[in-house]
Amino acid sequence: MLKKLYIKDFAIIDSLELDFDNGFSAISGETGSGKSIIVDALAVVLGAKASKNQIRDGKEFSSIEAHIDLDNKKLSKINQILNAKLKSPIILKRIIYRDKSSENYINDMSITLKDLSEISNISINILGQKEQFTLLDKNEHIYILDYFGDNEYKSLLGEIEDLYNKIDKTNKRLKELPRNQKEIDNQIDFIEFQKNEIDKAEILEGEDEELEAEIKRLNSSEDIKKTSYKINQILRESENYSVDTLLSDASNLVDDLKEYSKDAASWYEKLMDYQELIKDINEEINYFSDSIDYDQERLYELNKRIDEINKIKYKYGNTISDINIYREDLDKKLKEIKNIEIERENLEKSLIDYKKTFDIKADELSTKRKALAKKISKMLEDELKTLNMNNIQVEISVEAKKAMKDYGYDEVEILMSANKGQSVKPISEIISGGEMSRLMLAIKNLGADFDNIDTIIFDEIDAGLSGYTASCLANKLKELSNKYQIISISHLPQILAKAKEHYLVEKANENESTISHVRRLDYDGRVLELARLLSSGKISDIAIKNAKELLKSEE
Repeated sequence: MLKKLYIKDFAIIDSLELDFDNGFSAISGETGSGKSIIVDALAVVLGAKASKNQIRDGKEFSSIEAHIDLDNKKLSKINQILNAKLKSPIILKRIIYRDKSSENYINDMSITLKDLSEISNISINILGQKEQFTLLDKNEHIYILDYFGDNEYKSLLGEIEDLYNKIDKTNKRLKELPRNQKEIDNQIDFIEFQKNEIDKAEILEGEDEELEAEIKRLNSSEDIKKTSYKINQILRESENYSVDTLLSDASNLVDDLKEYSKDAASWYEKLMDYQELIKDINEEINYFSDSIDYDQERLYELNKRIDEINKIKYKYGNTISDINIYREDLDKKLKEIKNIEIERENLEKSLIDYKKTFDIKADELSTKRKALAKKISKMLEDELKTLNMNNIQVEISVEAKKAMKDYGYDEVEILMSANKGQSVKPISEIISGGEMSRLMLAIKNLGADFDNIDTIIFDEIDAGLSGYTASCLANKLKELSNKYQIISISHLPQILAKAKEHYLVEKANENESTISHVRRLDYDGRVLELARLLSSGKISDIAIKNAKELLKSEE
């Protein structure tokens, strides 16, 4: 159940906090005051698409919070979806930014928009004119009918969907397989060619790095020898300034200190060690320098080999490791292709079995669907009669088609006649706005026993209705509020009078800016608002009296 809604800097709403009770709440206000903006904000925090244009002018972001009470069953389902351990109430939060993507949270835990939408639908539905117009799409009618199926019905529907997915997956795999032996032979030849090309190259791991290092040394052989000579001069060869000469002089001087310090012997040994170390380093550098002689023929062979490796890299991978992985994959592909006929036979056999089972299950479901259609047609007629559609006829047509779908072969369409003596026709051809509102409400009322949701928000579902029909609709919303939390945006006094709580949306100009405010009305406030709606201009005493009578009838 929706307990609290907080909206900040959304459209013309500066800051708004609404507390909701269970039962029936209604929201009214003059045209353009911001009634539907509240529903838009709620839709956004529940996972609907958000627009940066919804951010209040002059602000960098907008934030919306919804506090929702949940029973343990719904909470468990949400925790399963999110792999979390949330407790009720949950707080859904959405922040829309001008310069970056929106952020979504549940109890301060960041979640994806997809998860936000999924967990919101567990508890809350929003029904407005947009949702009503889905009734005009006959492709949606089968989902409306199947919605009323019992557990056995939905289990069968699930089996059919599973079979459909298996058939689809099998067909896709069959299309991926080569269609004839020549195509198979061509694939085998191509894979063998690639294998032989890689194997013939005999590339070793790290070989490219070693080759490039040697090429670099050969190209720099003259510089290496010059540098080695300089090092040799510094370490040993210079008579006056070599490190070896300086260390030798220092050793002799330290040796003279032996009679004065017991540590002199240790110092002498260390200096001798340094002399030996310098000698070793010098010999290693000389060996390295002597080993490098510019060899044009060797350099040619090295470059030729590196070109060969780079050619293989260009075709099969950026690194030698990638090439080796690709080579292993070639063996796997070759094995798969050689077993392709066996796979094809198995797939074709499975496809026959899947289709046979699908047809049996689809026929079984079609029988159940026709029986359900007859039952729901009668129930909808009864519901609509309570909404002042006394001559209503409803027929839900179920007709088998050739095309296989994930729900079977049936095509479902809701047919209706609102006038006595007229045959039923597709609702998309004949239904009015007011009739569509009542049909949606009738469907939702019938679905109360099937729904697990807690809250339904109606956004001006009463559009196009007045008089006795509006009173019937108001009674139906009141009836629904015994099963759900109902929040209705309305301009009809009959509906507003039925509500347990009544909120008024008002628009005001403050500091050269337009701002919407919402307040919960007390008895006197409700009387004035109902009287305003009952009046064509200035509120009259008769309108006040009628407003009080409307409220009194609900006491």
